[in-house]
Amino acid sequence: MDILLLESIHKKSYEWLISKEDLTLFSKSQGHVINFEDIQAIITRGIEKINPELIDLCPNLKVVARCGVGLDNIDVKYCSHKNIPVVYAPGSNAQTTAEHTMMLMLNLVRNSYQALSNVKDGNWAIRNQFKSEELFGKKLGILGLGNIGLKVAKMGEAFGMDVHYWSRSEKLTNLGFRYLALEEFIKESDVISVHIALTSDTKELINENFISRCKNGVYFINTARADIFYRTALLEGLNNGKIAGYAADVPMSPYPTLDDEIISHPHTLITPHVSSLTDHTYYQMCQGTVENVYKFLTENRIILDCVANHKDINLSTIY
Repeated sequence: MDILLLESIHKKSYEWLISKEDLTLFSKSQGHVINFEDIQAIITRGIEKINPELIDLCPNLKVVARCGVGLDNIDVKYCSHKNIPVVYAPGSNAQTTAEHTMMLMLNLVRNSYQALSNVKDGNWAIRNQFKSEELFGKKLGILGLGNIGLKVAKMGEAFGMDVHYWSRSEKLTNLGFRYLALEEFIKESDVISVHIALTSDTKELINENFISRCKNGVYFINTARADIFYRTALLEGLNNGKIAGYAADVPMSPYPTLDDEIISHPHTLITPHVSSLTDHTYYQMCQGTVENVYKFLTENRIILDCVANHKDINLSTIY
């Protein structure tokens, strides 16, 4: 059985795969010659796309997978049309992404990243001009109260923040936080932490109209997807001071350039999509995914909770 690996995965998970004598692993990065007609599974992470063109190159494809949570680099609809299950690792990064979100929030609002950078450069006197805010008493708006958003809400509450949320599912019961309609949510929030999925409805949701209705000096934290923001509006808000700061773990393009105006802006803090890359979580995401793919190929077994499109395909015709 041949598996096409589009991106690197955790070393232990890679070694686990190549240890299976009934598998042959082909990797784009290692320059392998690939016979696409023999490929039965494709595994990616967060950048390389599994699109109709690639799927159609593989007539014997049985399953595709992403070692991660989001699925915007996989054409799930086309996979469903071809009756191909899409395996992923839902919920696996909730704790580590929530922690990373709070790290970004603290660094941005407290302005500690500027202080750290100046001290590294030998400028101890920065303390004489240093300005920062604190989280305590701030109104924290959680945009999307899923697994990650709920954890961030609880962490924000522990810091003494007044937490409310907006969700596309509207009011969620028994979670202990205030639901606000979107208009009120925008006007009330001092800090907005973004945790919604990227869809056709949420793409560029945070645009000129959204930002214009925010408080002056609002902070944005984005550990979801870059395209939820309209880039031009974000940059304009940073330049005119409407936005006090923007922190994100998601770049505006897969491989941003050194002269990217968002990255180089003095009021932004960008990390290179590493919120899930603690060794524990990275391994769990990769290992759970590759094991599920292997079981499907060898035993016709699959964990339905880890199949994004199981309701849209007929697994009985695959088993």
